[in-house]
Amino acid sequence: MMYPAVEILLKVCARAKKEESVLVVTDKDQKHIARIFTDHGRELGYEICSIEMPTRSTHGENPPKTVAAAMKSANIIFGATKFSLYHSQARKDAVKEGARFLNMADYTEEMLKTGPLLVDFEKQREVVFAVAKVLTEGKWVKLTSPAGTDIEFSIEGRRALAEPGMSVAPGETSSPPDIEAELAPVEGTANGRVVIDGSIPQPGIGVITTPIEFIVKDGFITEIIGDTDQAQALRNQLAASGNPNNYNVAELGIGLNPLATFSGSMLEDEGVFGSAHIGIGNNTAFPGGTLSADVHIDAMMRKPTIIIDGKPLFVDGEFAEGAI
Repeated sequence: MMYPAVEILLKVCARAKKEESVLVVTDKDQKHIARIFTDHGRELGYEICSIEMPTRSTHGENPPKTVAAAMKSANIIFGATKFSLYHSQARKDAVKEGARFLNMADYTEEMLKTGPLLVDFEKQREVVFAVAKVLTEGKWVKLTSPAGTDIEFSIEGRRALAEPGMSVAPGETSSPPDIEAELAPVEGTANGRVVIDGSIPQPGIGVITTPIEFIVKDGFITEIIGDTDQAQALRNQLAASGNPNNYNVAELGIGLNPLATFSGSMLEDEGVFGSAHIGIGNNTAFPGGTLSADVHIDAMMRKPTIIIDGKPLFVDGEFAEGAI
């Protein structure tokens, strides 16, 4: 069986050297993916170790202490887990020690054979950094969509992260095939409505069948409108811990992977070219973010128009002329 994405992840996304220590962190749900990756990576000549832990209950939950310690000792970490370790303290601590982290949360075997992981990462890298530059230099965002999104917020003083799906220098984190530019809006400034018609890649939700609407006031979601099971599942997940910061408008992300489609898999859905997503909850993983929450949930919309300081960046999901 051929798994071309394994070689791409190691050679392109991580630029792994044969002498570097590579750690795969996995769990009960995703150990089959870890096994494929580890076996094929070793066939390519890489020294790869794998460590399995109990499946976490949500994105961002810390792994056991033994796993966290192993992560801090590796040169490169691949997180082949059900739920993403991106927002976990263990991931943050490991990259502070110089590790490169690549998120493989909720991968399927099919993703290792074909699809968005076969994109030209080097080519899209240039696009991602150009978009991140526009966001970093911007002060005010107006975001609309054909489904009814109409929200504004400040990004003044916030540095955008370029996420090209590659972790090639010490301390870098990526989530291939997610290729995006992202930043945290200034807390308390978001006002308007958001209509989600793409995907919310969380248990019981996935690709949206009926749009879900958020009412946002002074930076927080005050109402979730929708009478579907998907809308109720989102309400339940945000309310579970009782933390009011779970409703914080935490992120604006812009998808930039032209091979990605909405599938219900988080790392593919976040990267769909020309989509936008609003992150809900914790924003401390982003430069300038100050609000800690118990969740970070991404909600994607189709064909957004994104205007920065009065200048269009995207119009109906396509680059505006001269935008970058």
